[in-house]
Amino acid sequence: KLPLIVHCGEEKAVKGADTQHLGNPLLVRRALDAGVRIVVAHCATIGEDVDFDAGGKAGKVPSFDLFARLMAEARSRDLLHGDISAIVLRNRKLEVIQSLLQRTDWHGRLLYGSDYPLPGILPLISTSAFVKAGMLNADAVANLDI
Repeated sequence: KLPLIVHCGEEKAVKGADTQHLGNPLLVRRALDAGVRIVVAHCATIGEDVDFDAGGKAGKVPSFDLFARLMAEARSRDLLHGDISAIVLRNRKLEVIQSLLQRTDWHGRLLYGSDYPLPGILPLISTSAFVKAGMLNADAVANLDI
């Protein structure tokens, strides 16, 4: 019953071998079908992957869209979870974060895994971008940018 934590979407923090194609969220289906509980790191909020459901003909699509498709599948209801650590970093799209906030049906399946130390490095987070998007009160910025 130990969950498998997988990194889906594009990996930017660590350089390594050419393994980006292994981050396709759709690749976790086999584990889900076997009853494995999966936590997708960062909800695949960055990068693009091949849409295997379209036979690869659609080209690459946002990894988050593939994660969202998985979250909607019946096989995933009790097994698939998303980790929300690092989703507020500058390299994430605000629209994706807004989508995660609006998907209240997912909230019980979202976890926070910290991704320490990245969320604590202030230059990696733009509080002013969140203010401009209406997602953060300007009065809170001074306390957050300490």
